[in-house]
Amino acid sequence: MQPSLHFARSLALSVGMALASSCLGLIAGLAARAGWWLLPAIGASLLVALAVAHAIGRLARRFPSALGVRTYIKAAFGNAASLFFVLLYLAMIVGVAGVESNLYAAIVQQAIPAVPARAALVGVFAAVFAINAFGHEASRQAQLLLVASMLGGLVALSVCGVARSGPAAWPPVDAPGQLAALPTAAVTAFFLFVGFEWVTSSQPPSRKAAAQLPRVLLVAVGVLGGVYLLFASAALLQLSAAQLAATRTPQMLMAGLLWGPAGRWAMLGLSTAAVLMSFNAGVLGASRLVYGLAREGCLPRVLTRTQGPQAVPLAAIGLTVGVALCASLAAGALRATDLLGSVAAVLIALCYAGLLAASLVLARRQPQGASASAIGIESAALAAMALLLLAMGGDAAAWPATVAAAAVCTVCALTARALHRRTTAATGSSGAPLGRPA
Repeated sequence: MQPSLHFARSLALSVGMALASSCLGLIAGLAARAGWWLLPAIGASLLVALAVAHAIGRLARRFPSALGVRTYIKAAFGNAASLFFVLLYLAMIVGVAGVESNLYAAIVQQAIPAVPARAALVGVFAAVFAINAFGHEASRQAQLLLVASMLGGLVALSVCGVARSGPAAWPPVDAPGQLAALPTAAVTAFFLFVGFEWVTSSQPPSRKAAAQLPRVLLVAVGVLGGVYLLFASAALLQLSAAQLAATRTPQMLMAGLLWGPAGRWAMLGLSTAAVLMSFNAGVLGASRLVYGLAREGCLPRVLTRTQGPQAVPLAAIGLTVGVALCASLAAGALRATDLLGSVAAVLIALCYAGLLAASLVLARRQPQGASASAIGIESAALAAMALLLLAMGGDAAAWPATVAAAAVCTVCALTARALHRRTTAATGSSGAPLGRPA
């Protein structure tokens, strides 16, 4: 395969996993609170995400065939810390799945009001389970075409929204309370980049292809950040604060305003592609983590059962989809989708902070593998993330999400400690051996 084609397909995989309908709904909610301060908030999260992409790229080159976060954190901090971050990752994926599926159900109801929301939710999970269970993953070429269509549609909608707005549409920047929401918006905006790192779990066909991973991750984050900034600008120009606060499907509202009924159907098609790709990738990655933990003895051995010639981990997939479906139905019934998304954003910020810290620790142990500038950038990103999380704690509106995230972290820490003791007692060691560094 030509290097350029492999790069394009890997880039499509990384972007497609992160670009979801829930991200656009999150932008609407943040825009209603932070106004035009949302743009610097997205910019701040973009800079930190670029540093995280750089760190993950270095870790992926160091452990080219490893199980991602499980191996990276374990190499730096040991088995117990690795289990904690894996559980945190799984909780975050469940949260993202719950938010994404509920927003997709809302999109379907806007286009086809006769379809009940619960039926749309169950339909999404059933489709994703079938795709994973029977191994019918979309080919990389199809993924490339779908991602190109999604990006093209969003960029066209955003450019049209910006172009059709006059100077009077630009609102004042100093609206009361908007600047105070900046730290919370910056932390929550990490949700926009969730999943770009999943491409590292696909084993590259050659060392030359593996060497492309750091560049793939950086370009993917840059593309995502650019699209989000453009879409946020168009949404702020076309929709009022009341409209932004009342909707979690701004792409449908904007498409209807700018392109009429045909635009709403076009956005429904793009949203369907987005939810299938991003949600399928999340379930696929989470089930692999569950399967890996079961093989290590951390979870029941029944979760290691596979099916068919492709050795599909059906039990792990079923557990992942079942837990995500329960979280989705609960969030929809309690009307807690926004809270679930905010909690998932805090969890992904903590996961990325752990990956940055792991990269810095491993670089300190083997300083010849990292430049001083790279270490400085990653250290600054880690410090900025810590400051943003602390500042978020001072925002009263963010306290419910902060408390809920703290509760999830406590449960994950206690569970990780129990699993660590279990595996240590069973094997007499700290868990499965690490992948061999490259």
